[in-house]
Amino acid sequence: MTDLVELVIARLRELPPDAQDEIAGAMLALVDAASEPVALSPEDRPSPAESLEQAARGEFASDEDIEAIWANHAPDRQPPSTASLFAGLPATAEADERIDILMQAPQARIERIVSTGQASPPGFWYDQPWDEWVVLLAGCAGLRLDGETESRRLGPGDHLTIPAHRRHRVEWTSPDRATVWLAVHLAPVDQPSTATDSPS
Repeated sequence: MTDLVELVIARLRELPPDAQDEIAGAMLALVDAASEPVALSPEDRPSPAESLEQAARGEFASDEDIEAIWANHAPDRQPPSTASLFAGLPATAEADERIDILMQAPQARIERIVSTGQASPPGFWYDQPWDEWVVLLAGCAGLRLDGETESRRLGPGDHLTIPAHRRHRVEWTSPDRATVWLAVHLAPVDQPSTATDSPS
């Protein structure tokens, strides 16, 4: 086991059980994606010429055909699902901010962050080793960048890029409704992964 994997496991142990399971599921999906592809039989692999002829005639696989292929070749893998960034929002304030990892790749992580009145602890500044692009989808928040005398008031649709190691903090979030953020973390080329540090 590499030092980096041991670091990830140590960090995972510090998280609540639900967060551990969610991250472990994302890690397993990445490991499974790196495995060898399933070899198709000749019956499952029509010739490219036949496929092009079918496309020219407007003949495409039905949803039922696609579901049958998933069931036959990857019974434990479901086709991509559609989800709403506004699903499952808390109706009342919660003790902790909620962070849902929507997508994870070696050089990027996309998160939905739901705040219900949370703010950075007094005197605390985020100083992360990757760039972060963040957009506020609902609610409002005050975000302060180190070196600025005033916090920036963010409302729905407001977004900004926070460069790596640009210290920042959340001064406040809406106490009476959910504040929904979408954060995209981008690792520098020389950094192995965005998965080794805590979000935002």
